[in-house]
Amino acid sequence: MKASPHGGPEQGSRFGLGRLLLFLTLSLAWFLALRPAVDPDYGWHIENGRRVLDGSAFAGRDMYSWTASNEWIVHEWLIEAAMSIVHDSLGATTNSILAALGSTVAFFIVAVRLRGRGFDWLTTNVTVALGFLCTMMSTGVRPQMLELVYLAAVLLLIDRHRALSRRN
Repeated sequence: MKASPHGGPEQGSRFGLGRLLLFLTLSLAWFLALRPAVDPDYGWHIENGRRVLDGSAFAGRDMYSWTASNEWIVHEWLIEAAMSIVHDSLGATTNSILAALGSTVAFFIVAVRLRGRGFDWLTTNVTVALGFLCTMMSTGVRPQMLELVYLAAVLLLIDRHRALSRRN
């Protein structure tokens, strides 16, 4: 088996059965992850994003408390600002589509990692499908969906770095 520049087996450019199955698996994952923006915290995230954009979220106190005496830190400020911009300009459906796309991208990155590590198409497809099914309970239009993408991307970068280190 010929090695590719990133350390795994060389992946030909032919679109075969394995790639077709991966495309179908990821398409099904996107479809199943596509949910309406009905998460109980969705409105909270949109309003937090609006407060970030107008600057009032960074006052350091809980602006939603009737006493406003609690310290509060907006820890998801960037994604909440982005979600509110999308919501206000394109609607909640667009946020749903983007959240499903994020989940799908994360599992695509997982597939790239598995193939780069030498796993066959069957193992890759089964792992991606099972991994997605295990995360279905927590998928939705929520800021933490980006964590899947971040984790997958960081692990891919670590794999690539290790492959380069071994070659040098």
